[in-house]
Amino acid sequence: MHRKLLLAAMLALAFGASLAVAGDNGDVLYAFETGNDGWWSYAGGATAVLTHDKTTGADGSSGSLKAVYKYAKAGGYLGLGVETEYALGKGKWAPYADGFLSLSLKSDVRCALQLELRAKDGKTFSTTLPPGGSDWARYSIPFSEFKAGNESLDLKSTEIQKIVLIPAPSDANEHRLWLDTLGVCKDGLKLPSMPAAFNFTGKVVDAAGVPLGAANVFFIGADGLSPLEQTVTGADGSFALSRKIAARRFLVIPPDAIPETQNLAVTLVAQKEGFISAISGLTLKLGDNDKSLVLAALKPVDELHVDANQLKTAGGKVVVLQGVCIDSLEWSATGENILQSVAFAIDQWSANVIRLPINDDFWFGHSAQQHDGGTHYRELIDAAVEAAGARGAHLALDLHRFGVPTEACRVFWKDAAEHFKNNPVVLFELMNEPHSVTWEIWRNGGELGAQKNKDVNAAENKEKTTAQVAVGMQNMLDAVRATGARNICIAGGLDWGYDLSGVVDGFALKDVAGGNGVIYSSHVYPWKSDWQNKFLKAAEIFPLFIGEVGCTPAPMPWQNGKTEDPKTWAPDMLGVMQKHALNWTAFSFHPNCAPNAILDWTYTPTPYWGTFVKEVLNGKVYEVQRLR
Repeated sequence: MHRKLLLAAMLALAFGASLAVAGDNGDVLYAFETGNDGWWSYAGGATAVLTHDKTTGADGSSGSLKAVYKYAKAGGYLGLGVETEYALGKGKWAPYADGFLSLSLKSDVRCALQLELRAKDGKTFSTTLPPGGSDWARYSIPFSEFKAGNESLDLKSTEIQKIVLIPAPSDANEHRLWLDTLGVCKDGLKLPSMPAAFNFTGKVVDAAGVPLGAANVFFIGADGLSPLEQTVTGADGSFALSRKIAARRFLVIPPDAIPETQNLAVTLVAQKEGFISAISGLTLKLGDNDKSLVLAALKPVDELHVDANQLKTAGGKVVVLQGVCIDSLEWSATGENILQSVAFAIDQWSANVIRLPINDDFWFGHSAQQHDGGTHYRELIDAAVEAAGARGAHLALDLHRFGVPTEACRVFWKDAAEHFKNNPVVLFELMNEPHSVTWEIWRNGGELGAQKNKDVNAAENKEKTTAQVAVGMQNMLDAVRATGARNICIAGGLDWGYDLSGVVDGFALKDVAGGNGVIYSSHVYPWKSDWQNKFLKAAEIFPLFIGEVGCTPAPMPWQNGKTEDPKTWAPDMLGVMQKHALNWTAFSFHPNCAPNAILDWTYTPTPYWGTFVKEVLNGKVYEVQRLR
């Protein structure tokens, strides 16, 4: 990606400020403490099951409505609604014309939410809510903010018959949504007095402390790419930014308490030609804030190639790739803190490689939540590649699919390989976790027949192969090379990417002259055994990439209640990779994707896994006590 594009390529800016609403003593339409009478689901390409959850409720209530839903296909529609006659009754909406609607909800996934008020005359008035999360939040929306085209809702002349909530997650997995305390208030929203802006000042300097003038400094938009507020440093490296708080169309209010202070969570970026961008997550307090940013010099990236079972530079230097797997772009078209995580993993944890799982549907803009043909998604990946490369690190682009390579996978690699052709930063991981087929089909493709979905583990992953024909890993490699791309390619083994015995037994891929070679990937977790035969034998012949590795103190659902102690498993696994000079990326550099190496977005390492990873990335050596 061009440098000027990275100038606009950033992370999420989210308001941590919570504005209190005074006088919110309205009428409750539904509290969902006894059941779900009146609620319904419209399943147009979707399914939903509504139940009363007695154990979960907002504001101390004794229950909530729990919706378990799933989209059957891309672009499916699902609405959860209530017939308002059961609550206010006919002709009783007019007194609320100057007031607002409120509801409490939480969700297992952050996703777009649309709220509709459907009127007796057939009109639908709607507004869009900010994404929900795993904690209860109350949404308060003035009735005047509901629109039907350019027409605002006027309850003095409009009778509401249905209230409908439409979640729109970015994937087709099963999700959960909880709703509670749907109410109406006659009074308008009353906002407390508060400072109008977050003021931020600081300096930009180089590694020696010399001020850097004419550096670009900016906050980043929620789309991960757009600068919100930006400025240029003066000759002494100083700058000043201010983020003003404007009246919002609706407010999200924590139901339990109103904090005494309001904070603003931001990502701040400083850039100057010839230097590595500083990407810093900050929490600003209302009023004045100050921070200096240090820009380091750009680092070169060596193109790598396979030489026997090692990776080498053109000059013959052996390189061992060690880093982390940064997740979320496989399930989100906008990602979660991607660039900040890339910067932190390399700058603070000393990673020299990033594994970036991605989704081919998002790449081409096929998701119902995308309206730009995938442009934003591809630009964010470009930004991640440049953020890694500027720091002298590599990035493995992982097509995060399961089962077998299909024609859709091959189409993706023809496009992505052309896009990143011969970029020394990028390695191509052809497919995340193959399974359910013979080694012959794994390599060469063919009719799947009865083999399809033979070892699908619903507890671990529900994605099933629907194609009848596999194209084979060799065909995927050939598609990459047909573009002229010589980038190293990574091929995962069978058994959900773990088993590499077949490549030792004659099913290795064949690269073309001029290609930089193929390395083989294994995913190693505590529930996998026989290390020697499944991947260590292969390591004697080929370079290996342990693309996923990690452990948790509690067993995963498919481990039947048993797991290994991380205090012994983690050092043994890391020690094995060190002893055999294996390339690896720890799973996962995301606080909500297990086995997670970090606890939160301040990148605190998990004591059972992340602590070990960070120590090894910074030079600690572990001795292997026992092979599994």
